[in-house]
Parts: sequence; structure tokens; C-alpha cells
Amino acid sequence: MTHDLILKSFQATGVWLMDADPHGGAVFYSPRKLASARARKAAELDEAAELQLKKTRDREARAAEAAHKKQNQEAAKVAQQQARIKP
Repeated sequence: MTHDLILKSFQATGVWLMDADPHGGAVFYSPRKLASARARKAAELDEAAELQLKKTRDREARAAEAAHKKQNQEAAKVAQQQARIKP
């Protein structure tokens, strides 16, 4: 309810009320917290890149497998046609 009133007030005036977020304010980050956050973010980015690389490799492997299967089917089809012609 109060969120709706605050939102309506913002839409009317274009200015946010200062007491809109009672828990807002400055956040103190110690050097240790900053280093920890940076390391966590770097690990997340590495993990995302690794996942993307894995997906790409899987996609390429499936495409190669499909091409190999199609080639084998084509060879079997040619062999059947050759067998029908020779008797």
C-alpha cells in the first residue's frame, strides 16, 4: 500500500521521496569485503565463461555426430542400391 502511494507520488512529481526506503543509505565496505566481493564476481564470470564454452563444445559435438550419422546412412543407402543393381 505505501509502495503504491510512493510510486503514485513519484509519477505525479517526478521526484522520489527521501523516506521511500527506510533501510537505504551508505554501505561501508572494508578492504577485505571488497576483495572478497571481487573474487566472488571473478569466480562467477569464470564459471559463466566455462559453462558457455561447454555448451559450445557440446553443440559442436552433436553437429559432428549428426553429420557422421548422415554420412553413414548415405553410405548404407548407396550400398543397398548397388546390391539391387548387381543381382
